[in-house]
Amino acid sequence: MGAEASKASPKSMQRTHMMVEENRVMLFSKSFDPYSMKVKSVLHGLGVRPSVCELDKEFDGEELEDAVASMTGTHTIPSLFINGRFIGGVDDVLSMHYNRDLVPILQEAGAIAY
Repeated sequence: MGAEASKASPKSMQRTHMMVEENRVMLFSKSFDPYSMKVKSVLHGLGVRPSVCELDKEFDGEELEDAVASMTGTHTIPSLFINGRFIGGVDDVLSMHYNRDLVPILQEAGAIAY
């Protein structure tokens, strides 16, 4: 983790932190990735429209991915943040969804009303 995380520039770290802080629901994703698509599907099914950073479409996507890894301690993509808190990757999101733990967190964040 340490060597990987050191690839993130200060600028990409700052940009990543800003995205997480400024968005109630922030998803770091890759447009072609089936795991990313699954997380988007779960969120959309709950009526949540997350802010999404498609890392494969960003000019500095690799640096942003390294910044996310530095913040989370894992190189997991997709990576979901709610109210600035790292929720996890696809397995974590699906587990929380199936165990009915995801909706209360989204409600608390003001991302869904019910």
